[in-house]
Amino acid sequence: MSIVNEFNRLIPERPVTDIRFFSGNCESSTYDDKAHAISISLSGAHSLESTVHEMGHAVYQVRLTSGEDAKRWERIHRLSLYYDNFEMVRDRRYLLPERDSDRCGNAYRAGHPGDNASELFASSIAAFRVRPDLLAANISDPGKINAHQYIDAPEPFKAAVVRSNHGFGLMVYIFLRDRFFSGQTFLPTDPFRAEKFSEEYLRAYEFGFYPEALCASGGMDSDFEVRQILEFPNKDTRLLAALERMLTCDNLLIGQVLLRVIGELGTTEDWAIRTVEKGLSNSYAPIREQAAQTLQKLK
Repeated sequence: MSIVNEFNRLIPERPVTDIRFFSGNCESSTYDDKAHAISISLSGAHSLESTVHEMGHAVYQVRLTSGEDAKRWERIHRLSLYYDNFEMVRDRRYLLPERDSDRCGNAYRAGHPGDNASELFASSIAAFRVRPDLLAANISDPGKINAHQYIDAPEPFKAAVVRSNHGFGLMVYIFLRDRFFSGQTFLPTDPFRAEKFSEEYLRAYEFGFYPEALCASGGMDSDFEVRQILEFPNKDTRLLAALERMLTCDNLLIGQVLLRVIGELGTTEDWAIRTVEKGLSNSYAPIREQAAQTLQKLK
């Protein structure tokens, strides 16, 4: 119960008081958001990890369904969907090694952080609280997180995946540390103590990340993503340079989308005009055609 009490201190306005334990079958532990209750399976070997994960859902329900931090977590969740960044916090990576499997196969079924923002948070806070040493190690050396999925990919793409996994893991770490645990890390020393979470920190990461992700993979919805980037207020020089580079992506569709959205939004900033002018001399005919159409709209 001590871990439940610890997590209830994160949500004093609505602590979890309905805690149920069950055994004798292989059903998973659960959180009921309507009853604000957790049910923990004692039949497997991972009751501690399961309790932390389900209490993570309770914390999410109380603190991350409205307000500024909820909006920030939703942005972090969106970042998790690129390059399977959510694999950084998948629960089975952080099960205590002396209990790495059980008769129910829970080592292999544990956690599904790619499902939604609540599952991502529950898996993230479980990794941060139960195995902070391993989470920090994976952030520092993320090369194996998704290596098996991209073994045949070009080296530049692999490098983008590694940078993305690192940046995402670090973002999750400092968000939990600074917004939920008052700077506490459960480690002898904090390897990322120089990094502090802020709106500016998150925005800077998004600025650097989205253009590269779109170029490398095409993104999930390139029209939406490009539009979102162009509507960022106070774009810094790093973002502007990344936007201009999007015109030379290997994925040529991204260049067309960028030029079209510039025209649709009526973007006449210097960087946008430069980008359109570069598009007029691009070797790819559809980009030249789109640049000409955009230029007409901007006149």
